[in-house]
Amino acid sequence: LIYAIKEVQAGNFNATVHYTNQDEFQYLYQAFDDMTRDLQELIHMVYEQKLLAQRSELKQLQSQINPHFLYNSFFNIYRMAKDEDNENIAAFSQYLGTYYQYITRNAQENVCLSAEYDNARTYLNIQGMRFHNRLKITMEELPENAQNIIVPRLILQPVIENAFEHGLKTVEYPMICVTCCEAADGFSISIEDNGPALSTEELTNLEAKLHCYDVMAETTGIVNIHRRLQLFFNSKSGIVLMKSKLGGLKVTISLPK
Repeated sequence: LIYAIKEVQAGNFNATVHYTNQDEFQYLYQAFDDMTRDLQELIHMVYEQKLLAQRSELKQLQSQINPHFLYNSFFNIYRMAKDEDNENIAAFSQYLGTYYQYITRNAQENVCLSAEYDNARTYLNIQGMRFHNRLKITMEELPENAQNIIVPRLILQPVIENAFEHGLKTVEYPMICVTCCEAADGFSISIEDNGPALSTEELTNLEAKLHCYDVMAETTGIVNIHRRLQLFFNSKSGIVLMKSKLGGLKVTISLPK
């Protein structure tokens, strides 16, 4: 037992004591083995959480300097200025400033759900103006008793952005719907679009990526959010994917009570 303790002190968390006699010492040795196993699991969780956070920060930095989104936004302002549409110029500029302030200046890793929800609404307002009223947005009000739930930052807007990047590019009159649902065991937010219908195989492949726990594997934004939520809360939280009644994809973010 002393030898095994020294091994752990030296950083070898695989050290175990194999003792098969059924006596009072067997309980002690088994407790030691359980402790080293728990340590390994905790170390792995902390490592994975840091790795996913770093990847999230990288994705965030990439989105901050995404020239496509930024250039299109400035082009929209230019067109409004040419049309002397001062009221929409003011509104669009304010939305854009609020959006970039949230993703660039807020250093907090965890925030209130209300802040996340407001940022998602701002992003949708920007997209609504960019689509020149072709985009139909439905976004329910966030229930008051859910506003102060603490969540990892940037778990909503990337899901909505994913809908525009992969679901709504080819749709003439895009629709996106954000709904909230309270249940006895928790709270959920669903984002669905009317993009091209997913085949059963495509949906199965997406779900498989959610449950692939290879931390070194390349992850999409949705997979990253799913893992961050499970590490932050528990295995009952995360993302659920299904076909939307609107025609495209429905992404449900589940939070525990």
